[in-house]
Amino acid sequence: MDAFYLKYRPRLISELEHIPAREMLKKIIAQGEIPHSFLFVGPKGIGKTSAARILAKILGCLDQKGVDPCSKCEVCQATDQGTNLDIIEIDAASNRGIDDIRELRDKINLRPIKARNKIYIVDEVHMLTQEAFNGILKTLEEPPEHAYFIFCTTNREKIPETVLSRLTIINFSRATDGEIITSLKRVVKGEAIKIDDESLKLIAQSADGSFRDGQKILYQLYLAEGKKISKKATRQLVGRWLMFLPRELVKLILMNKQKKALKISQDLEKEAIDFGDYLKRCLEWVQKLIFFKLGIEDEQLIEEEYLNHIKLDQLVHLANRFSQALQEQKTTPIAALPLQLLIASWSPKQPERETIKKAEKKTTIGAKNQILEKQKEEKSLAKENKISFKLIQERWSELLKTIKPMNHSVEALLRACRPLSLNGNRLTIEVFYQFHKEKLEEERHRQIVEEGIKKIFGIRQEVFCVLAKKRQEHFSVSTNDNQEKKDKSPEDELFEAAKEIFGS
Repeated sequence: MDAFYLKYRPRLISELEHIPAREMLKKIIAQGEIPHSFLFVGPKGIGKTSAARILAKILGCLDQKGVDPCSKCEVCQATDQGTNLDIIEIDAASNRGIDDIRELRDKINLRPIKARNKIYIVDEVHMLTQEAFNGILKTLEEPPEHAYFIFCTTNREKIPETVLSRLTIINFSRATDGEIITSLKRVVKGEAIKIDDESLKLIAQSADGSFRDGQKILYQLYLAEGKKISKKATRQLVGRWLMFLPRELVKLILMNKQKKALKISQDLEKEAIDFGDYLKRCLEWVQKLIFFKLGIEDEQLIEEEYLNHIKLDQLVHLANRFSQALQEQKTTPIAALPLQLLIASWSPKQPERETIKKAEKKTTIGAKNQILEKQKEEKSLAKENKISFKLIQERWSELLKTIKPMNHSVEALLRACRPLSLNGNRLTIEVFYQFHKEKLEEERHRQIVEEGIKKIFGIRQEVFCVLAKKRQEHFSVSTNDNQEKKDKSPEDELFEAAKEIFGS
């Protein structure tokens, strides 16, 4: 008998329980032009791989209509059976990750065998080496028409920016209790199980935002109780799961129940959990508690009476300790040790007020010194007249060359723009298309431009974009070319703008 999370794995977009991700994918597919490269980001057990396989099935389907695959053609049936040779799944966490990427790069131009397209699903993509990322980068920039990539990860921050900038990102946040209950009800209906709503709610709460964990708990109850599951049996089993939740461990730490917290950490070791992921979830929960204390988090979501006796500075200190443990966990030979050391050394009296004052004083002095140093640098530059608008104009091409290895797309955007004016530390760039303007005004793109300016001129300039009232041709063109451009519609100009960035 297959476990429920395998047996009831979604096979259609409409069956995806994660509502935000489902709706985003439906919109993208309905538009008809599906991007060649995706990144599905989120915690384990949330449905990233299921969604990737569904999207792959759609891209390979021979008779796809609407947002779902037909599920009848030979390609769809082969996909459901796991025998579709045009869907290649790669586990980047395995030793063959880099070898698979090399093979992918070598065979990427081969046409699909039977499906409409060839689809590559790379799970835990953040585990790839820098060499592997470099190897796949060129392919992502210029993918063959028949090739699509779907990357899945729990650690977006480990993926190079050069790769991220070429991917369409779909975020899979932790599931709500309501979404998990909907997922459980699909299993309950399919297996003809009798269970009350209160028990389903308890299971959802103990699943901690994971569809997979919710279905695992239901499966254990099913094996123990059969098709009629009582509240009593649910409470007994769920009680153990609840103790493993990060929120419960955080509660024990804050209440200074160290022995009980350490016992849970030992039990977690026996369960062979991912301590990196667990520490991250603990940190996320402490963050929620801090927001709750500040009146930002919804009070209905946090019913923790013990928080009345906990001070904000204790929560801040605990957040810092979890952050430190998370960093230490990446290099420790004993996965549970950073968490256990945190628990063993925690005191409800921490942090001491004097320690906080000293830290605040040190931070304040450091911040003041940084400000003074920055002002000194800016005055020195201004005095020596090392930067002027004329200089920016003269070295504009050099700036483009500097930015290109940082982000190819940003450099391409700037090629279709020009410096307009310089007022103090404010550089205004004239942009000829709305499309360019919107892209350059994105925070991460704007920061890349400002960083490039700093590398060239040694001083950071704030970059602002203005849309030219009328597109002026800043390239050398003939009279006939000028006349031809005058006759172009806004849609033609948008097409030209896209060509300038992504190539013809």
